[in-house]
Amino acid sequence: MASNVSTESITLGLRTWLNLKESRPLPGETNRNEVNQRYKLTVYYGQTYGELYDLQEDPGEQNNLWTSAKHQDLKSQLLLEFLWGEMGKEPLWMPRIWGA
Repeated sequence: MASNVSTESITLGLRTWLNLKESRPLPGETNRNEVNQRYKLTVYYGQTYGELYDLQEDPGEQNNLWTSAKHQDLKSQLLLEFLWGEMGKEPLWMPRIWGA
């Protein structure tokens, strides 16, 4: 991800990102994937929707399971694994503060 971005808004098709800051994604960096041997999870920056596919049962990724009530526990587990993976990319340094 590039740093020192000063653009106030960048239009991405129908979507506009306002007040773009260094911590926000640049064009082309609006989603992240978590893929294991069976499932593919895609999350989109700033959105509540996503994609979840069972690659074994649906290798063509035609049946999005994101909103399937039957798959909510699986989605939660994959989201947790995704979060751990993202957190593990960089050290999470936290300075010790005396008296805190």
